Amino acid sequence: DLSDAAIINLNDMERVGSTEKVNIIAETGRRYINLDGKWEQGVRRFYIQKDSDTTQLHSKIVFKSNSYDMGDYKRAIEFVKWTKKKFPAKRYILILWDHGTGWLDPKKQNNKNTNKGISFDDETGNYINTEEIGKIVKEVGGVDILAFDACLMQMAEVLREVKDYTKVVIGSEEVVPGYGYPYALFLNAIVKNPAMSNEDIAKVIVTAF
Repeated sequence: DLSDAAIINLNDMERVGSTEKVNIIAETGRRYINLDGKWEQGVRRFYIQKDSDTTQLHSKIVFKSNSYDMGDYKRAIEFVKWTKKKFPAKRYILILWDHGTGWLDPKKQNNKNTNKGISFDDETGNYINTEEIGKIVKEVGGVDILAFDACLMQMAEVLREVKDYTKVVIGSEEVVPGYGYPYALFLNAIVKNPAMSNEDIAKVIVTAF
């Protein structure tokens, strides 16, 4: 149900686009409209390319699948490993995007061992819980910055799961607007100065937000 926001975010990324020193790769699952006007479900991975059209996506599709569960943490692992192989870099920022439920696991409300959730797939009803977030960053060999473009995810319980596999965590203890991060604002700063430290990049993202 954040499908429209996803397109706005991707178009915002296209205002900056990838460069020789910074690759921007985005994966989104939603219901797509083909050129013939027919609906098609599935996932697309985009190599974000710069353009000035804020109403249509023009970035190159580098992967597509019509059968995909965005709430399966193993799929997120596959995406990050694929990205690292196809677009190797000295440092990596991973941003997990969607609704976030903080401490509340909507499927285990009566279970004392509650987990948090993110990346809800409205087709399958599946989502990624806190323990699985930790598995993602562990299995991919770690990332330099882990950010949550989602509500309520900056919690001690989340940090406990990821602390050994990332150097910086960015998130909000409170709610995040449906349209999410101002991607063009902070990506522009990163593209202009990709040698910034992890801490300085994090400051730029937080300040832009």
